[in-house]
Amino acid sequence: MTSLSNCQNGKTVCTVLNYNPKTLVLKKWFKIATAESLNTLQSYIPYVKKKTFSSVATASVRVDEADTRADLDKFLEEYKFQINKEITEEQKYELLTLLRQYKDVFARSLKEIKQYSYYELRLDMLSDRKVFRRQFRLHPDDAKEAQRQIDEMYQADVIKDAPTADYNDPIFLVAK
Repeated sequence: MTSLSNCQNGKTVCTVLNYNPKTLVLKKWFKIATAESLNTLQSYIPYVKKKTFSSVATASVRVDEADTRADLDKFLEEYKFQINKEITEEQKYELLTLLRQYKDVFARSLKEIKQYSYYELRLDMLSDRKVFRRQFRLHPDDAKEAQRQIDEMYQADVIKDAPTADYNDPIFLVAK
């Protein structure tokens, strides 16, 4: 990963994001990056810290966007997000603003999932051997739920009938 930073006296401040679910402990003086001088810059997007909601009496106004709290409440009701009750009102509306900004990445149903037509997955098989594994016996309730989800995906065109069934893998359900 690369980033553009302004170094002063050979030092800069950077934010480190740990994608690993486990805690990562960085020891003092541990080298996490290498600074290189910039030879060519084709384009860049400057980082601008967004202003947060200011709580003045009972009315709060977002300075840099036209979103009102009523708009954000309507958005919350429409998308049915479940937001932790322990966060502050300011944090809640800051989160809702972010979620609304990127609302096109949230599908509320399978029908809203669109196919990306500019990419075709190609699988290179290691052998021509056909693989067929028997389906595990499912509890009747699980079998009913699996069939419901398959039917829903089929109706939403997420899955379709295959002309051949040379390969398969058994399914199993995992509770959320």
